[in-house]
Parts: sequence; C-alpha cells; structure tokens
Amino acid sequence: MKSVKRILAAALILLTVNLYLPRITIAEQHDSQAKTAITKHPPKILSTPEQEIPMVEGKKSKWTWVLLGVAAVGVLAAAGGGGGGGDREGEVSGSVTVSW
Repeated sequence: MKSVKRILAAALILLTVNLYLPRITIAEQHDSQAKTAITKHPPKILSTPEQEIPMVEGKKSKWTWVLLGVAAVGVLAAAGGGGGGGDREGEVSGSVTVSW
C-alpha cells in the first residue's frame, strides 16, 4: 500500500512539472517583435453603417385571451370534479382477515 501511494505521488508530481510549469513559462514570454509591429494610426472601420429596422408590432386579439380563460376554467372544473368512479358492477365487497 505504501508503494502505491508513492507511485501515485510521483505521478502527480511528474504531471505537475510536465504540464503546468511549461504553460507558465510560455505565458510569461515577451515578444519584442510584436511590439514593433503596432502602429499608431486609428483603425479603419470596414463594416456597413447601422440601419434602423422598422419594428412591426403584431395586433393582439382579445379572443385569444378569452379562449385561454375558458380553457383554464375547463381544466379547473375537470380537476375539481374528480374521476367518475365508474360502474360498480362485479365489485366484491367484504372483509379480509390478514395475520402475521
């Protein structure tokens, strides 16, 4: 068990050294050629100017809300009424004794 822990610790150290540390050194490199290529001129805009797009507003109908209201009342009535219970034909009623 001790050797498994040592192998796992060594693998973690190896991964840290090989994967994490090179990324740090690459991120901190300073490229002097990139600084000399920067110009002092303002950028040119190569896109078209913005246009005002007319907004078309849809006409809202009161009938839609009336139909939705009627549907909601119908759903509430069906939920409140419960099930019909059905036919009791063939149903056996009586007492059953259960013991342990």
